[in-house]
Amino acid sequence: MESCLKGCSAHLGEPSLLGHVRLALEGEAEQGKGADVFIHEIFPSAEEFARYNHMPIEAAYGVMEEHTTPAKLGRVYTIAKPRLGVGMHFTLDDDLIDPLFQRWRTTYDGPVLLMQDLTTINVTFDYIVVRQTRADLLAWPAPPSELPEGLDMSTGEPSKAQRPSWLTETRLPMEP
Repeated sequence: MESCLKGCSAHLGEPSLLGHVRLALEGEAEQGKGADVFIHEIFPSAEEFARYNHMPIEAAYGVMEEHTTPAKLGRVYTIAKPRLGVGMHFTLDDDLIDPLFQRWRTTYDGPVLLMQDLTTINVTFDYIVVRQTRADLLAWPAPPSELPEGLDMSTGEPSKAQRPSWLTETRLPMEP
């Protein structure tokens, strides 16, 4: 578990908390008291997990021993009382989302979000705004502002590796 103060952007007010541990713990809930945003993994039921992963139910129960169900996460958030409780690491599927929220609501009635990749959460003293980041997934990465110290980007000496003749003979000629 780590404070988002170390890596989250646009944080104001009380610390935000990222909990991605294998089990929901009471101590974790106590540490998260008063957080603006408390992010924690959430998992479907063992029965759903078994069905979607084509595995025996006994194996799914074993997996669930290492993950947090919606009802367990609701109990964590009931203790912590964050401004926004966030579930992550969940397969977004039309057949799973409604049951997840129904089970989540059996133990917690505060504001919640089921996040997905590229979810952005902006926090101010007055508001928490959630949106999906729009990104060009095919864009080239931005150049670094400066190269890390000690990183040598020069080409160096050419490789002394020899290409096998059978490979050289099948090479397509370069266009002019």
